[in-house]
Amino acid sequence: LVRDRLGIKPLYYAVAGDLLVFASELKSLLASGLVGDELDHEAIDAYLTFGFFPAPATPLRQVRKLEPGHRLVADPEGHRIERYWAYPLPSPDPVRSDPREMTEALFDELDEAVRLRLMSDVPLGAMLSGGLDSRAVLAALLRHRSPRDIVTLTFGVPGSLDYEIGNAVARRAGTRHVELDLRTRDLDCDRLMRTADWTDANTDIVFPAVWTFIHDELGNSDVTYWTGFTGDGIG
Repeated sequence: LVRDRLGIKPLYYAVAGDLLVFASELKSLLASGLVGDELDHEAIDAYLTFGFFPAPATPLRQVRKLEPGHRLVADPEGHRIERYWAYPLPSPDPVRSDPREMTEALFDELDEAVRLRLMSDVPLGAMLSGGLDSRAVLAALLRHRSPRDIVTLTFGVPGSLDYEIGNAVARRAGTRHVELDLRTRDLDCDRLMRTADWTDANTDIVFPAVWTFIHDELGNSDVTYWTGFTGDGIG
């Protein structure tokens, strides 16, 4: 049982008697009827402290998650975890001391990451907040697409920092902008919580699930939106 090198896809497993069960989502393990729902309170405490579940912990005491670059080998005597890949250390580059040169080098890397992911059957979009990350992704998109070919989305309450900055960035960029004032929307909070529980299968960051719900529920579902959350939107 092998997880990909960088951990892009989650992989959970549990030992149930003499069986080994595994899935990409916790709810699938629960649905098997072989895994109990007893919570791991220490893991939950870590989540509330750090914002993620440190591997191999999960919210469920019986369930572990396989770490990136690792494999689980099972045999009649049990199972063991082995590391099969480690991120190679980059060769040291010449030290850059010029801030402008460092800025250009960083943006060149971001631009290349965005360029490699431009293939899409539907229009491309960017979810905008008040952060530098989502604005940087939009700036890179604008180097490859006309502003009128890009849909941007901002949601929230007028007057809030994210809402106002996101809308101002969209106006400045000239994109096809969707502005969602949540005060005027009938939001199904129960469905929102169910989506947040399960959409983000790695159970580490709940915000992308909320973004996805808002996009599908209120925005244009025919658009592939990118966000800037820790770079997840371009991954």
